[in-house]
Amino acid sequence: MHSLISVAHTIQAWGVTCHAVGGVVRERFFGRIAEDMDVVVPVPALKLTKELARHLRWAFVPLDTERDIGRLAAPNGLTVDIARYTHPTLDADLRQRDLTINAMAVPLGEALLDLNIPFAELDVVDPCGGVADLHKRLIRGISKANFAADPLRLLRVFRFMARLEFTPTPETLAWVSELSPSIQQVAQERVIYELELLLDRPHAAPAMVAAYHSQLLSQLFPPLSPGFPQAVFSALERMESFLPGLSSPFQVYLDEVLSGKRTRRALLKLALLLDACHDLRDCRGWGSTMRLGNRDALMLERVRMGADLIRQWGEQLPAPRVLYHVFQDLQEDVLGAILLVQARMSKLSESEQKICGWLQAAWLTPEHPVAHPPALLDGQLLMAELGLTPGPQIGKLLVAIKEAQAEQLVQTRAEALAYATRLLADNRQ
Repeated sequence: MHSLISVAHTIQAWGVTCHAVGGVVRERFFGRIAEDMDVVVPVPALKLTKELARHLRWAFVPLDTERDIGRLAAPNGLTVDIARYTHPTLDADLRQRDLTINAMAVPLGEALLDLNIPFAELDVVDPCGGVADLHKRLIRGISKANFAADPLRLLRVFRFMARLEFTPTPETLAWVSELSPSIQQVAQERVIYELELLLDRPHAAPAMVAAYHSQLLSQLFPPLSPGFPQAVFSALERMESFLPGLSSPFQVYLDEVLSGKRTRRALLKLALLLDACHDLRDCRGWGSTMRLGNRDALMLERVRMGADLIRQWGEQLPAPRVLYHVFQDLQEDVLGAILLVQARMSKLSESEQKICGWLQAAWLTPEHPVAHPPALLDGQLLMAELGLTPGPQIGKLLVAIKEAQAEQLVQTRAEALAYATRLLADNRQ
């Protein structure tokens, strides 16, 4: 709060007209102060941002030299993005935005940042009727031409639908349907960023259904054509119904951020959507096409593989040494695989429930003999004790010892050495 006030006071003292726009105004309507802020000015923004950074001793980041946008970054992590008007006046600038609820502005000052002052008393610049749509809980596009100017805005309709639990207007949905093929013109990294923000919301399922009926999903995921199975939507709804009630270890797993601001929660929902991509075999290859990070694509591959394995096992768990390798392959994503299989199935059998429960308990138990067998030996000790030289044989012996630990044939260092000795003797015969 104090950081934003210092920015406001400095700009005012310099005699520059400055308005907070978009999300910060929308958040203020709901009685919240946004963590980060977008502002617009009628003067060169990069120059102003640089001068503010020097004056306030904040960091300066030139975000977009072409569109004249700079970022102030406070030591406490707060950011303020400053952009020059895209059109001669503030009113004209706001009319070029995507949605009415994002096309409002308020002078940057103490009134905006004081929650004791009612929103209705703020000097809101609202040329498109955004305040009325906030009261009506509507997502309304400003114009079809604005969507056509940046087709990513088509996806933003559903992102804000999921975020705010608002309803898109029929006219807005009609524009999305008509312009849906143009989403393919947008850089994939921008698309996946918008999609992850949508999927990270607790109520993404209704928004994804609306995006499907507006022909947008089949454009985003060409492998989905010619149809999108209803089972995927049902699975997404099931997942969103049980995620909030999960225990702390699952919540920590879901909240973890991988690439950028992408959470495991959003990626797990994306894994469900990929169930409809019948031609998809390699999640890492698909992830590269969609500009996902390596960790993101690996997670998608692991949770889908793990869920498939759980279903294949059916009535009983495989041998402990097989399970050891499953845990090694899936790592923490065994938790995601459990959640994915639970979402895919309308009801798990008693055996499947027990399998999922065992996998969960094993992974969450430190030094579990199957999931986390402790290291009884290392390569150096093996070579010293058994007179071996470096090579692939050392790695194979260590894996064999881990498998023996999983089957509880080996529990101490002495037993591990004896087991390795027997393996070597058997191989020499």
